[in-house]
Order: sequence, then C-alpha cells, then structure tokens
Amino acid sequence: MMQALRTRSNILWLQVFGLAGIQGAIALMWVIYNLYLPVFLAQFGFPKEFVALILLIENLLQIGMEPLMGNFSDRAQRWLGSRFPFVAVGVIIAATVSLSLPAIVIWGQPTPIFRWVLPIALIAWAIAMTLFRSPALSLLGQYAFATKLPQAASVLVLVGTLIRSVGAAANQFLLSLGPGITFAAGSFVLLGTAAALQWVNPQAQVRETTAFQPKPKVSWLKLGLIFGTGTGIALASLMVMRSLFNPALPSGNIKLMLSLFTLVNLITILPAGWLASRFQQRTGGILAGLGVALGTLLLMAIAHASVLGLGLAIILGIAWSFVSNGAIPFALAMVPPERAALGTGLYFGGGALAASIFSRLAVQMGGTIPPSLGAGLGAIALVLAGTCVFLGLRSRPAAPV
Repeated sequence: MMQALRTRSNILWLQVFGLAGIQGAIALMWVIYNLYLPVFLAQFGFPKEFVALILLIENLLQIGMEPLMGNFSDRAQRWLGSRFPFVAVGVIIAATVSLSLPAIVIWGQPTPIFRWVLPIALIAWAIAMTLFRSPALSLLGQYAFATKLPQAASVLVLVGTLIRSVGAAANQFLLSLGPGITFAAGSFVLLGTAAALQWVNPQAQVRETTAFQPKPKVSWLKLGLIFGTGTGIALASLMVMRSLFNPALPSGNIKLMLSLFTLVNLITILPAGWLASRFQQRTGGILAGLGVALGTLLLMAIAHASVLGLGLAIILGIAWSFVSNGAIPFALAMVPPERAALGTGLYFGGGALAASIFSRLAVQMGGTIPPSLGAGLGAIALVLAGTCVFLGLRSRPAAPV
C-alpha cells in the first residue's frame, strides 16, 4: 500500500512525517528554551538586559554554525552514504545539554564564579541545536521529487507553526510544570522523534540512487542568494510577529489581527503546498507569496489599526503559507543534491542574521518596534528576499567554484 502511495504521489510520506516530527520537536525545544531563559538568568542574579545579550551571542554563532554543520553533514553523506548518523549524534548532544540546564539551576549555587556556568551552558545548548537542524531538514530533498517538494514541505511547516502557536498559548502551563519536567519532556520528545525517523529508514530516496560526485560544484552566487533569502524572510517574519502583531501593544485590533493571521496561516499551509505542487511549482509559489505579502505589508503600514487591517491580516496569512512552503525547496533548488545541507544551513544562517538585526533594533528602540515601522522594515526585508528568489530562479548555471 505504501509503495502504491509512493508511486502515485512521488513523495515518501512515512519519511516526511518522521522528519516533521523532528521539526516539531525542534520547535518545542525552542519554545521551552525561550520561555525559561529569562527565568533561569533571573534566578542566578543576572539583569534582565542579559537575556538580549545571550540571544545576540547565540544568533551570531548560528550565522556560521548552521552552514558549517550543513557542510560537515554533506561530507558525512559522501563518506558514510547517509546523513542520519550526523543527525543522531547532534540530537543526543542537544538532548543531553538540555537536561543539564534545569540541573544547573536546581542544584547549582549562584556564587560569583559558578553563576557563569549557566550562560555558558545556555549558549552551548543553542550551538548543540545547530548540529543537526540543517542536516535533518535537508533530507527533505530525498523524500520528494522537486515539483512535489512544496507539498512535502507543507507538512513540516504546519507541524512547526502549530507547535509554536500552541506553545505561545501554553506558557503558563509549561511554567507550572517546572523546568525539570518541561526540559525532560522536550528532550525525550526530540530523542523519540529521531528514533522514529530512524525506524522508517531515513536513507530512503524517492528517485534512483546515483553515485555522489567526489567534489560536487556549487555556485557562490546561488549560495549568496540562499543566505539573502533566509535573511529577508526571517526578518520580515520577526517584524510581523513581534512588531506589527505584537500582542503587548494596547490595541484590541492587534490581538484580533494576530489571531486571524495565525488561524488562516494554519488552515492554508497544506492547501498551498498541494496547489503549488499541482501546478508544478518546485519552489512553492514563493515569489508570488512574497509579492502579495509585500503589497499587504505596505498597506498595513498605514492601516494596521483599522478594520481594513483585519482583512489584510487574512491575506497576509494566506500569502505567508506560500512563502513558508517554498523556502526550503528554494534552498534545495539552488545547490546540487550532494550539497543539500549546505544550502539548508545557509538559509538558516541568514535567518540567524535576521534575528541578530531584529534584536539590536529592538534594544535600540527600548524593546518595542512600532507597528508602522515594523511593517515598513518588513516590506524592505521582503524586497530583499524577493530579489534573491527572482535572481535565483532566473539565473543560468553560474560558474562553479
């Protein structure tokens, strides 16, 4: 039956669902970490401003670590014939460091010297999470033909978005469980999803296996376009979620707009992936989604607090489904299969740069970026992403390096 399903859809659904589990576990771990980060630092006597510094350091490190780990994973693929051993080791390290964080806080003493163990462990955890994310998500390219990637990617996007949305609404519940139970649960979920992917054969490929080139060639131009796309999409997303739709702002419309955007986005992720694949759009209609999102943000810069803003939030939610579904397929389309994890890592590295830029802007503006300014800056970020995607899709094979 599964073989028949594979033949009809050209997607290895078991492997895609296993990969979606890892994506959900990653999202859950970050929800837990971001929730408890200020709590842990406060317990050890660090000022509130130290949270922003830790996040900035982590983001700066991730800019280089994501593509670096992706590159190592590509080498492991050539040497071992599989990326999964690299992913498995990264998951085990991340889960181990995760379990150590509440142990440090619960049993450690915030003495002048020992208190610095905590921020070091926090940064170590963030680095550990970069060991396997790009290598794991690059496996998506093995599980679907190029024109079916948006549909396969939509499952991962839906799971990640759903976990983040539910996690944001369950903050008080997660805090009530205490750090020990919460971090242990997140760690075991991560280990369990990795074990599930191993059980369904992560080395499987939808196409016939071909010999890997000993030294696959890549284009510096396309690598730069992947990085720029990741930066633009992530910065626009941050401006939308933490500035334009900031629930802390004193406006009833803002909270309603956030709810509409999130709900519509969740509802349309899977249909958008199916639609893009149905019309053979290997990058998920990402360029069209970016264009609609750009126009919507420009309008929201002047009408975000009005009734019109509610309708614009709905349109933005639909457009963002196409953008999210097409992001990883675009990165994979820019590199040969042998360098899939490098391409994925560059995309996430660009996202880390965007997070660094956003955090510095927020600090400079007293912690909150005004919605109108956020919409404008988000539009600029979308122009960057759209330009990179357009050049990437239009470019002929560049001179390899």
